[in-house]
Parts: sequence; structure tokens; C-alpha cells
Amino acid sequence: METTKKTKAMYFSELREMVINYVTDVELQDGLLDFIDKEVATLEKRKEAAKVRAEKKKAESDVLTDKIYEILHYDYITVNDIIEQLDEEDISANKITSRLGKLVKAGRVEKERIKVKEDGSRRMGYRKTEEVAA
Repeated sequence: METTKKTKAMYFSELREMVINYVTDVELQDGLLDFIDKEVATLEKRKEAAKVRAEKKKAESDVLTDKIYEILHYDYITVNDIIEQLDEEDISANKITSRLGKLVKAGRVEKERIKVKEDGSRRMGYRKTEEVAA
């Protein structure tokens, strides 16, 4: 048997049916139905607002991904190099790495461990793929 989690809207729908079918006092019934309708409307407004926020966040992410891709070239560079070139305060290495991961998964960027000149240590480097370059 498949069980689905009931949403608040589902509960309010059931309550509305109960009020219509079992509450005989017209004044009480009208008050309860008004309350239920207002709550459902509030839920719908919140749902729409969440959708708008999600779209805005996705669009911002896309802008950052595009900026990162523009910075990349056909020689490997590190996340720190990208952060320096972006020169924005609220950009973290995690945000950059996340966007780079999406670009790698899409096949637009490739990554490889590279030797860093300053101290000889190895870090992950990213560059545009050769296929995209052609």
C-alpha cells in the first residue's frame, strides 16, 4: 500500500468538506469556511513566493556560472585564481567549486590536479574543454 504525506492544503480541503457536510449552524459554517479559505489562500501565496525565490536563486546561480566560465581559458587555473578574478566579497571557494562541478558534468570544463608554482603543492585546476574550443 502506497502512503503519501498529506499537505496542509489537503487537510484544509477535507476540513472544508466536513464543515459543509456536518456543521448545521449557518453562521458557524460561514465563519469556518472563511477561515479555511483564507488559510488556503495564504498557502498558495507562500507557494508562489517560494517559486519566485527559487527562480531568482537559480538565475543568480546561472549568472555566477557564466562569469566563471568566461574567466576560464584553455590553460588550467585554480579556484583561488577564479576568486581573485571575480573580485566579489560574497563569493566562497565552495560556491565556485559547486559551479565548476556542474560545468565539468556538462562537459564544458575539465579538471586535473596541477602543480602550483608558488609552493610546489598540487591543487585541482580547471580549464575549458578542447571540444568547446574547436
